[in-house]
Amino acid sequence: MSNELMKQEPLTAAQVKANVKTIQEILEKVMLKDVHYGRVPGCGDKPALLKAGAEKIMSTFRLSADPVVTDLSTSNCARYRVTLRLLAVDGTFFGAGVGEASTDEEKYKWKKAACKEEFETTPEDMRRVKYGRDGSKTEQIRTNSADLANTVLKMAKKRAQVDAVLTATAASDLFEQDIDEMDPDLLNHGTVSAGKPTVKTPQAKQPIDTTAKPQPAQEQPQQSAEDFANDIANEFQGNVEPEYITVEQALLAKDGETIGIKAVITKVFDKKVGAKGSDRASYCVGEGANTAYINMWGIADKNLVGQECFFTGVKVSMWQGKAQFMAEMVSPCN
Repeated sequence: MSNELMKQEPLTAAQVKANVKTIQEILEKVMLKDVHYGRVPGCGDKPALLKAGAEKIMSTFRLSADPVVTDLSTSNCARYRVTLRLLAVDGTFFGAGVGEASTDEEKYKWKKAACKEEFETTPEDMRRVKYGRDGSKTEQIRTNSADLANTVLKMAKKRAQVDAVLTATAASDLFEQDIDEMDPDLLNHGTVSAGKPTVKTPQAKQPIDTTAKPQPAQEQPQQSAEDFANDIANEFQGNVEPEYITVEQALLAKDGETIGIKAVITKVFDKKVGAKGSDRASYCVGEGANTAYINMWGIADKNLVGQECFFTGVKVSMWQGKAQFMAEMVSPCN
């Protein structure tokens, strides 16, 4: 394999430009916001490439995925590292990416207690009270790592797949990676970069007017680091959510629209669909006349019952006059 790769001629500048143009056209003409890519407030201008977007780029270049899983789990933590190789139609190695996920991550480690009794009967080292920036308190208990093993395995594969696509197709100048998964508290405390500064295009120098008198510099008000961090936290924690709507509003959406929904999950169901028996999760949200079911491919996360969650990249379709929903991703608001 290595000898074959060494014999391959490097791409010409015209071929590199053609590849870049192809990805740009896919981004502009095919990909949908919040389905194939997403933008995270406060994290720069580049969108984050989502799993569906990585798959679109793979299909464009006719690449297949060959994941290799390394199980790093312990008795109380499910942890996986996935190395994903991209292969061309003839089996030629095209590139690779690495991703890892574990149930020790903040968003998987804790869940909201179903009731006061559940919280109080849970051992002290398996429970906590999480304080919100608005002064709210949430009683949480540890999750069962076995219940989330498949979830973190899929997440590790997804991270490896996005990494492989960005690396192999040189698309990192168009997309960010994983910022859609960042914990807002990490951004808020400055432990994760809140986006790289935009590089300005060089401009031609203007002739200097030597006759003009110098003017005193105007001091521009600057936003403090604390205010900037709070703005980001507000957008993540629900104080500013222009892209997420209620279930009642979602039921009025039009066929073909892609929306984001914020709702409390009341029930979850798993079912097998299609000739191959693919797993499909169904999340029940809303109540009464405004009850809806939001579907997703994969196995349902039963730990989300009773929690308020964000559904991202929700595709709306109409069946017998009623809106049907298929989401790309679900994540707890807390």
